Amino acid sequence: MQKEVIQLKNLTATYQATAADVDRRLLIQPYSKVIQKLQAIKNFEDPLKKLKVIKEMRDLVSVCINEFWNGIDVDYEKLVLDAD
Repeated sequence: MQKEVIQLKNLTATYQATAADVDRRLLIQPYSKVIQKLQAIKNFEDPLKKLKVIKEMRDLVSVCINEFWNGIDVDYEKLVLDAD
């Protein structure tokens, strides 16, 4: 059986993270901060406060992605996320 490998390329180096590496990182629930913010929306009746929470969620998505890929040398401009 062929080992699944996700190849992440940088201009100066190449690091190959195995599917198991990514699976281990997924166990830490990388979007838990965003999910907590989403659940907090129900606590507000004011639409402006709900919009503020949505904005905070938008900002947290980037933070969560950066935390997930922390330690893997990757050019973020070349990182592509898709449905798979």
